[in-house]
Amino acid sequence: MNIRCAKPCNGGLGGPWEAAGRGGKTKWQNSDIKAVETWLQEQRSYTSVQLCERLATERGVVLSGKQLGQIYRS
Repeated sequence: MNIRCAKPCNGGLGGPWEAAGRGGKTKWQNSDIKAVETWLQEQRSYTSVQLCERLATERGVVLSGKQLGQIYRS
């Protein structure tokens, strides 16, 4: 099996899975996360599911609670 690297391999594994365009495309933008941060500054508290519902209704971005948590932590 002959594996070619999309980028020069620096002693590690390389292959077609590292080529550009792999994986899911983002469904959100940085401005969406900034909006969530401003919502978290409000007096009321939100669960991740409630934040996702508000994000879907106000900004048209559909994410799960787990996805939102991963994005917010990164």
